[in-house]
Amino acid sequence: MLIGREGALGVLETQLRSSAAGAGRTALLSGEAGIGKSRLLRELLERAQARGMQTLAGRCFEQDRGLPYGPVIDLLRRIGADHDAGPGLEGTPLELLNLLPERAPKRLTGDPEGEKRKIFAAMSRWLRDRAGGQPLILAVEDLHWCDDISLELLLHLARGSRRSLRSCF
Repeated sequence: MLIGREGALGVLETQLRSSAAGAGRTALLSGEAGIGKSRLLRELLERAQARGMQTLAGRCFEQDRGLPYGPVIDLLRRIGADHDAGPGLEGTPLELLNLLPERAPKRLTGDPEGEKRKIFAAMSRWLRDRAGGQPLILAVEDLHWCDDISLELLLHLARGSRRSLRSCF
């Protein structure tokens, strides 16, 4: 049960219904530490799963502020560790798998902007393929600790959610 968050949950529920109907949406939860944002997000994800929506979650960590693609790395590690949650990392583009430091990623080609475009496109394609035409909710917690390139990626995904992804917020 959520106490004192019914208004916010109502707004998110409206976003969830729109997403279920095929409209891409982006939502941002903000506020002081300790007011229940994480609990509210968990409730939203539970409701989405109860409706048969796919949910993916990544998190930013304070110590990873300078780590490019930190929330994507966290998301991939969570998926890879959760073998009971579906296909795991099967079908994940090499551009994304190479972000995992433990995979000893290849060196950049010397064209950082080109590499960024490839990663952005791979992430969009991967989410679209993973959704399989069904609604998909992508949640990223603690954006205040996010690196700049991850923020760019999330903006790219938010912009593209109305065009190419069935649902993403």
